[in-house]
Amino acid sequence: MAPLMARRLMVLLLLACVSGPARAGFEEGLAAFYSFDYATALHEWIPLAEAGDSRAQYQLALMYYRGEGLPQDYEKAALWYRRAAERGDVDAQLNLGLMHAQGLGVKQSFYEAFKWFELAVLNSPNSEFHDKAFYNRENAASMLEPKEIQKAERWASSWKPRTQ
Repeated sequence: MAPLMARRLMVLLLLACVSGPARAGFEEGLAAFYSFDYATALHEWIPLAEAGDSRAQYQLALMYYRGEGLPQDYEKAALWYRRAAERGDVDAQLNLGLMHAQGLGVKQSFYEAFKWFELAVLNSPNSEFHDKAFYNRENAASMLEPKEIQKAERWASSWKPRTQ
């Protein structure tokens, strides 16, 4: 085999090895997570989360929140929930709202909680989820002035998910 062709083949094989597992990594991480193999789940999800995969960001946040496979850390959980929420993950939007309402890992803010609950209400995938988000939004609203609610509603209605 010619040296140039051999080098090209080696580069292609190397790229296949590097990029192949990343595509399947989320599902592999999920299987590991449900098998309580948290080390493997983290190994699969951390690179995906850092690359912007909202599903992996959400799962990483959940692991930090619960202290599964790593020390419980509400600040890191809030950070990963925010990243996933900003990308449009509705579960992360709801959980980030809960963290703001309770002051876990973030400064307590019913205004911030309301904003994320409002987004979750607007993007609810089903009626049960919608009801949960709506209930929490109403609780947060009871702690706000009408002008704060209007400002948060305007923010949510013009909000667009981050793509990068």
